[in-house]
Amino acid sequence: MPTELDVHSLVDAVTRALRDRILRGDLPAGAPVTEKLVSEEFAVARPTAKAAVERLVFDGILRRQANKTARVPVLTFDEVRDLYESRALLECGAMTRVAGRGHVPDQARLALERFDLAFVRGDVSAVVEADVEFHRAFVDALGSPRVSRMYDSIMAEFRLCVARVQVLGRLDRARLAQEHAGIVAAVEAADPERAVAALEAHIAGARDRIVEVYSEDVPAR
Repeated sequence: MPTELDVHSLVDAVTRALRDRILRGDLPAGAPVTEKLVSEEFAVARPTAKAAVERLVFDGILRRQANKTARVPVLTFDEVRDLYESRALLECGAMTRVAGRGHVPDQARLALERFDLAFVRGDVSAVVEADVEFHRAFVDALGSPRVSRMYDSIMAEFRLCVARVQVLGRLDRARLAQEHAGIVAAVEAADPERAVAALEAHIAGARDRIVEVYSEDVPAR
């Protein structure tokens, strides 16, 4: 008989696999994700499939209206702009305090290594996760669990945006590496003003690339 730990591990595995499919673009924006589909796709019981779907709904990777099927979100222009504005407010606020210490979090450096490796492999999901981890490392360096939780809720939707750009081959690895390096250099120099400026430019560039993609087929409202 499966133990509670076994059940949790299986739900974790299905959740990760389903998240990867969404971030790779295998399940496009608007696609329905039913418990039946997940159960059959991953050969698991319906309760396990339901738990995995609910986790992704909680994370913002899926959306579900009352008594409706969960779907991959279709983000509007307004939502994308609000997402990036919210992200900039949190990240730049954190960077203002963190950069003055002159210390780049170890997790940020490790994330950049994973980012490069994932790009070489063409692993979209891993690229997204590594980029998120790089930015989260500076937010987490504040040492505020509440701020970190707020940030995590925003970055769930950010993953969907970045994955979409990456699937379409719109990201320039050399440019991103240069922007990341500029942020790291400013923090190492304990220069908050420079670090925030580099971060703001980096986020604005990401926003503009997203808007360019979304202008092709996403409604304004």
